[in-house]
Amino acid sequence: MKILFAFFILMQCFVSSALLYGQESYSDIRLPSNGQKALLNRNWYAIKASKVSADGIALTSIDMHLDDLIPAEVPGTVLKTLLLNRIYPNPYFSSNNDSIPDINVTGTDFYTYWFISSFRTSNFKKGKNYWLNFRGINYKAEIYLNGKKINKETHVGMFLRESYNITQYLNTDGTLNKLAVLVLPPDPPGNDNGGQGGDGAIGSNVTNQFSAGWDWIPAVHDRNTGIWDEVSITCTGNVRIKDPLVLTDVPGVRVPGGKQADAYIRISTGLINESNQAIKGTLNCLLNNSQQVSKTVTLGPHELRRFTMNSLRVHNPRLWWPNGIGSQDLNDIEIRFTSQGVLSDSMLLKTGIRSIKSSVDTNTKSRLFYVNGQKIFIRGGNWIATDWMLTTPELRYEQEIRMHKEMNLNLIRVWGGSITERPEFYDACDQNGILVMQDLWVTGDCNGAWNDPMKKDSRDQRRKYPDDHNLFISSAIDQVLMLRNHPSLCFWCGGNEFHPPADIDTVLQHFVFPTYDPSRVYVNSSFSRDLTLKLPMMAGDGPYGIQEPEWFYFPQANPFNPEMGSVGLPEIESLKEILPEKEWIPPFISEQIPNWRYHRFASYGDHTERYGPVKSLEEYCSEAQLANYLQYKSFLEGETSRMFETYTGVVIWRTQNPWTALGGQMYDWFLAQNACFYGLKSACEPVHIQLNLDDSTIAVTNTTPEKLRRYSYSIKSFEADGKLISQEEGVVDIDKQSVKEICRLPVPLAIGNLFFLSLELKDPAGKPVSHNLLWLNKKGKDYSELRKLPNSVIVGQAKIETGQGKSRIQLTLTNNGGHISFFNRLLLKDLKTGKRILPAFYSDNYVSLLPGATRFLTIEFASDENLEPVLELNGWNTGFQRIAISSAINK
Repeated sequence: MKILFAFFILMQCFVSSALLYGQESYSDIRLPSNGQKALLNRNWYAIKASKVSADGIALTSIDMHLDDLIPAEVPGTVLKTLLLNRIYPNPYFSSNNDSIPDINVTGTDFYTYWFISSFRTSNFKKGKNYWLNFRGINYKAEIYLNGKKINKETHVGMFLRESYNITQYLNTDGTLNKLAVLVLPPDPPGNDNGGQGGDGAIGSNVTNQFSAGWDWIPAVHDRNTGIWDEVSITCTGNVRIKDPLVLTDVPGVRVPGGKQADAYIRISTGLINESNQAIKGTLNCLLNNSQQVSKTVTLGPHELRRFTMNSLRVHNPRLWWPNGIGSQDLNDIEIRFTSQGVLSDSMLLKTGIRSIKSSVDTNTKSRLFYVNGQKIFIRGGNWIATDWMLTTPELRYEQEIRMHKEMNLNLIRVWGGSITERPEFYDACDQNGILVMQDLWVTGDCNGAWNDPMKKDSRDQRRKYPDDHNLFISSAIDQVLMLRNHPSLCFWCGGNEFHPPADIDTVLQHFVFPTYDPSRVYVNSSFSRDLTLKLPMMAGDGPYGIQEPEWFYFPQANPFNPEMGSVGLPEIESLKEILPEKEWIPPFISEQIPNWRYHRFASYGDHTERYGPVKSLEEYCSEAQLANYLQYKSFLEGETSRMFETYTGVVIWRTQNPWTALGGQMYDWFLAQNACFYGLKSACEPVHIQLNLDDSTIAVTNTTPEKLRRYSYSIKSFEADGKLISQEEGVVDIDKQSVKEICRLPVPLAIGNLFFLSLELKDPAGKPVSHNLLWLNKKGKDYSELRKLPNSVIVGQAKIETGQGKSRIQLTLTNNGGHISFFNRLLLKDLKTGKRILPAFYSDNYVSLLPGATRFLTIEFASDENLEPVLELNGWNTGFQRIAISSAINK
């Protein structure tokens, strides 16, 4: 079986072009103007350090040639480069990852590599300063350019940016520049012994701990050693802008839309004079190319000083709101320094005008967040990374964050065993209204929250991790400076399930955050009492396995749960791209399913068997999707039904996965949504009608800041064959940020035990707002009658429009029969290849239609002239059909 992943195809193309004629390629770099940057992301090569006898000075001499260079991926890691060159098999498939040597066995020298790039420059200007910037190297590095060592001290730490003035080292006469970076792994790398974070020793470094393996992911065998983030060249005059800070203030309680009262922006920035002479000039800050504030300043030789500008008063501001509350308007702020009429440096920032405040709610004993004065019920997801080897194109961030927006979530937690996410991640969150809880690099597992026989060091020793406390603090300061101007960044957390060592925590709490990010809250742990109530003997997070749907509606112990999750099996197509063909069987049929276990399959217990006996993988996956949908719809309906009364928020463990896992995700590594996605999307509608399974009340939840008047509801129950049993209609008003109970559901007089309940809500204009179809059994949890539903007939019409690089299908589905059409899955494929078109954004999926009902849906995906889209539909009682798509309309 031939498994082709998109990134492997890209890799192979890259290898072929880079090794053309067996010669090392170089890049042509046009040096940027003041305040601009040029990326160094092409024509990198790598070689194992043990194969090189020369030092970095000799290695970067122009006449130095190496025969064993291989094309490298930068940004990227050593292991990603080895995969690029097909040295090891695809680790996303089967248990291939086990065939890759682990650094704990090989020793760190095995993954110690030189990364080398040659480039020719143009547009060099005398009197300018050119800077070589590294946004992330894991873990240690020595850097050489044109026969000179440019870092005086060894770079150490995964989360510490570096910037070097390379003006005097650049070859500007047409001669090639040669850059070489020796990268050494974290040491100790930790033993992948099956524990959480392996034996825990990885935590003695300031790095990503999940790379040593967890119960949801195997180890990354090089521990993500490499130049894992952006490399660039920037240009300035003799005065550089350094670490600007934009603080926005939105007084009072605001409502989205309409005319707004004034808001205020206060800007401060550092300026550093790189020259030997005093420099006088003008610091100017410009908002949206209209309002500005200026200051004349003088800097002494090599002086670094911070300047605070007068506040900008913004009339009728365009405010930034979280997803589901309002729009995400962003404003341009340009900061410029000029001297004698010449621009020395400039920086363009995108900022959202908003105020985020929070306090511990006296009712729930958990933290309650307010944005622009409106309280926000947090419904979020835990995030690890887009890829376990940390290679992430900007487009992937945009796609994954859009997934979260479309699930109607409003927060992502970047989990503490992972990384500080890149600015491009935050850009996508800014644009989509996703608040961010950013953890620092601590976990209870590695850092000694409890005794653990799997760990190398004692609990007391692990509580002192990392070994270099100053590095942790310096890294925290650096990452705060990098990210603090993003409106989506909501608050900082010191670690997952545990806090940093006391001395680090004290510095963070009393110096780092008050000094460098004074407007945001810092809590020292996801278990902190500053975040959520945690009583003795009470779990601070979880559970993580499948639950009975009604369980979620009863009050649970944790009023702001930072981790709570369940199942999440991918769809059948993804399973077949992950598992070898011999394991294309339901996981309970045979014990010979090592790859199901390797890819961390989460058991469904008897939840799939409730829909009838399973004989094939297709049947199992179909029933698992029903369980997926019901599990996460119930999960978030239960939480929202008690918002601000019992809970202030919940963060799902997890909404995404950085590798090809078989559980704990709303969409998989291929960016294919499973039914969890759509159950969650339904439950998290800003205004939602639901049945509370704890007491059978029908209620409307309103998480918006608007009181809703004269909304009409419809409650209908149906026999399994689609015959209407009962119906009730009415009108309801719902206060803002509240739950309104409508009535209690009586047991319908159905002939059989299985019946359907349809709940619909419309606004005063008759526009559908929320639709919720439930399948219920009056006696127990036997849903096998769903397999006996009478056949239904769906008529579909689809029209495609293309333009600006995007395609959009407008789809109409109509149930022309007298029976309910149940749980219809839509799938967009390429007719030429038979493969799925991914990612595709469906406005809804796994849809059910009442007799005579019509649904209007959309599907969006990236345009590609080589694609021939075809739309398939397959339901429980509808059968497979292909829906014709009309000719494209180009815009």
